[in-house]
Amino acid sequence: MRNHLLFSTAFVALIGASSAFAGSNTVYLNQYNNSQNAQVTQGGDHNHVGYYGNSFFQQDGAGSGGNALVINQSGSNNWVSRDAVGYQSGTQNSAQISQAGNGNDVELQQSGIQNGHSFLTYNNGGAYNSIQQDGTAASSKVSVVQTGNLNGFDILQGGVGNNTSLTQGGTGGVVYVRQGTWGYDPSTGRWTAPGYNNAITISQTAASASAVIALQGGGDGNSMSIGQSGDNLYVNAYQQGFGNQLVSTQAGISSSAAITQVGNSNYVQSYQGNYALATLTQTGNGNQIYGSQVNGVGGYQNVATVTQNGSNNYANYAQDGYANNFTLSQTNDSNVSVTAQNGAGNVANITQN
Repeated sequence: MRNHLLFSTAFVALIGASSAFAGSNTVYLNQYNNSQNAQVTQGGDHNHVGYYGNSFFQQDGAGSGGNALVINQSGSNNWVSRDAVGYQSGTQNSAQISQAGNGNDVELQQSGIQNGHSFLTYNNGGAYNSIQQDGTAASSKVSVVQTGNLNGFDILQGGVGNNTSLTQGGTGGVVYVRQGTWGYDPSTGRWTAPGYNNAITISQTAASASAVIALQGGGDGNSMSIGQSGDNLYVNAYQQGFGNQLVSTQAGISSSAAITQVGNSNYVQSYQGNYALATLTQTGNGNQIYGSQVNGVGGYQNVATVTQNGSNNYANYAQDGYANNFTLSQTNDSNVSVTAQNGAGNVANITQN
């Protein structure tokens, strides 16, 4: 059975809500079976799709799914399923949610597999397999595309001009993002603060399980670009300050990177293949790290630990082989280190003050 539902504010006004221009419209949406299609358009302020215990849902008990939901809200203080669990169940469900304005709130869940396989776009922030928008957000944007199985995301974004772009394909990818928000984040033990014109771009394809944690702790003009392709890959990235840039790429299996930058105009570029572990930390201004680790084997991973404290320090390392270990600490200003290790079981410890 295939149903097509088009709810515009003009139609909703007929069931007791005010006009599109005045806002304060409410829609309660319930659809059963597969291949459902719903479109909701609301203009003005204080519009609701689902509200206080009256959820919206597209439910398919048979599990075949293929439901589509499109919601467009313009104005401020618009809510999608606030304090009510809005959800889609089955397989290959899609949601396209667009909000323009301040103080908007979306909460969406998808159960089953291959959900969110089309664009999920909204203008402020989000949360795990749901979207919750931060009340301080203005003109920021989050775009989410998920294809494959069991992918999840937890995104919360506020501030002005911030952007988060997430693409997941494959099986078992999880992404956790915090940007432009204020307060203590208990999940990571980090503090975040508002910022402007920051960007996070994540692309992930996992054979079974991979994860990305990306936090911008405060400041303006910071950027992260994180790409993962393979299996059992993990990145934990944190930046705080102004004009910092982070690029992390992992392609292979069983590699992880923990990258922290605090200060201004710092830059990290990290590439890792199989069985690699990198811990990269920069505190200060104008520091740079370029790192590469490839060809590790199970039980004999390559390990790189780089710490730079000060300003205008430069570190470049490359490890090709397995069971190699590189540790570097540079303190004060304008230190330069270039290191390359090939083969197996090499060790380098370098300290510069």
